[in-house]
Amino acid sequence: MARRAEEQSQLQLVEREEIDDEEDLFEAIDKLISHGINAGDVKKLQDAGIFSCNGLMMHTKKNLTGIKGLSDAKVDKICEAAEKIVNFGYITGSDALIRRKSVVRITTGSQALDELLGGGIETLAITEAFGEFRSGKTQLAHTLCVSTQLPTNMRGGNGKVAYIDTEGTFRPDRIVPIAERFGMDPGAVLDNIIYARAYTYEHQYNLLLGLAAKMSEEPFRLLIVDSVIALFRVDFTGRGELADRQQKLAQMLSRMIKIAEEFNVAVYMTNQVIADPGGGVFISDPKKPAGGHVLAHAATIRLMFRKGKGEQRVCKCSEAVEVVEMMDKNKKSVCFGSSYGWLIYIDRYVDAFLLNPFTRNRVQLHRIGSPLEIPDHAIASCGPEHYFGKAILSSDASNHSRQGTCFFVILMYHGNNGRSKLGFYKSGVSSWTKLDGCEHGPYVDITCHEEKLYALGRNNGSVEVWHLLQDWLLPVKKGDMSEIGFERTLHNHHLKEIRVYLVADAAAGDLLLVIKYLLQIDTFFGQDDHLKMPQFEFFKLDVEQKVWVKMASLGDRALFLGSVYPII
Repeated sequence: MARRAEEQSQLQLVEREEIDDEEDLFEAIDKLISHGINAGDVKKLQDAGIFSCNGLMMHTKKNLTGIKGLSDAKVDKICEAAEKIVNFGYITGSDALIRRKSVVRITTGSQALDELLGGGIETLAITEAFGEFRSGKTQLAHTLCVSTQLPTNMRGGNGKVAYIDTEGTFRPDRIVPIAERFGMDPGAVLDNIIYARAYTYEHQYNLLLGLAAKMSEEPFRLLIVDSVIALFRVDFTGRGELADRQQKLAQMLSRMIKIAEEFNVAVYMTNQVIADPGGGVFISDPKKPAGGHVLAHAATIRLMFRKGKGEQRVCKCSEAVEVVEMMDKNKKSVCFGSSYGWLIYIDRYVDAFLLNPFTRNRVQLHRIGSPLEIPDHAIASCGPEHYFGKAILSSDASNHSRQGTCFFVILMYHGNNGRSKLGFYKSGVSSWTKLDGCEHGPYVDITCHEEKLYALGRNNGSVEVWHLLQDWLLPVKKGDMSEIGFERTLHNHHLKEIRVYLVADAAAGDLLLVIKYLLQIDTFFGQDDHLKMPQFEFFKLDVEQKVWVKMASLGDRALFLGSVYPII
């Protein structure tokens, strides 16, 4: 019942949330009045499309003096006042990292494309999609119109959308089935989209200038320009006008990136392609994006779309600054566990995902972040391996997708106080959660056995047990089991490099404790020379007596001990 209620709540269209802990993204232009600027001059700035002090600082004095009624002396006074309100000077790298946390990634509706983009279309950046006609560029734009309005915990932007159409390709009737797919009200979704049809490149630029007024009053998260180059190819002809065209195009792209940074919105623009005569005879599809180097330098990330077999569309990252970072990000992902054929990865940005190396399937988990009280900035600088110990799955994630069941991901990590704790993620739930009842940490190892989680404490060898049931939202602690008889082994000064494992023997229905250590043996070369011999001790849990019983051997069973997950 609880799970069903939660799913229904996620499918409702939510209004924009009030975020208390997030600073204002921009300073209103009205604040200049309190710094000695005449209200009439502020009104002239607003008439020119400047509605924030941040946007004011993005204009040259030459442009500001071109506003009717503003002299050089007034512009100097206005800029001096604006500099007191917003800081457009140097900041530290740490401050820049904190500012990057305001970036929102908006899902594209395609899991594969989201993985390619590192989570979706990001704000504070321009994403360009180029390709021939009917390759899927405008379809993605329509999908983003809906996914941007999803709440942030559903990988949306929780904001409105501005759509500038230069080719007449926007179809509101296509929004309806997309909204129904995401479980949203189509009427409410369409009301949160403002649309304008541009007919000349000047009209297109003026529409961008008018957006500042709307974005300063309402919560926008996405600007779509479809397409950015079409009107320039019509209004400018021949090589004689090429230089003027590229200059005007550069001004428009500069305005778009300023909007993205001023209001923390994502900019998605589509682009056309042109034939590339220099592509060579060995290239099967010699096409390149229009706009030249001016447009290429403005885009943060470029997506190339092409037609695949049938109705399939193929997307590839091409010539993008962000591609290198995304590839580097994947390289810096660290595997913290292996269960049921799935590898559990966490990267330095605290994003977690499951990867099946055999089927190449990937399951994106929610970002770990603040619910577990993990210092994000420290992980970004030191790496996840310094804060996470081990991660396990309660069941096969493949069965979850086929049978509609859920699975748990249990994570052993280090909190702010340095002590290891336990957290969990349940499929279908929007965030990670700390596991209640952790009393005997720091923990040596964790494992899942017969829908139960077992955690072994380091200090006294106590084993804590939680139920992991499908119909329960939270694991429920069952109890503790202590009095483990291996303290003598752990405190023997002749034993080095001790490693303790919890092993679930599914065939026999037993939970085993395996202690591996290296026994130092002096050789005839002297006391400084030692021979290290690996030794093992085995214990089986007696559930009724709540004690570990030492085993003479494993019998005919074979045990494989790895760095992340033992198999018997």
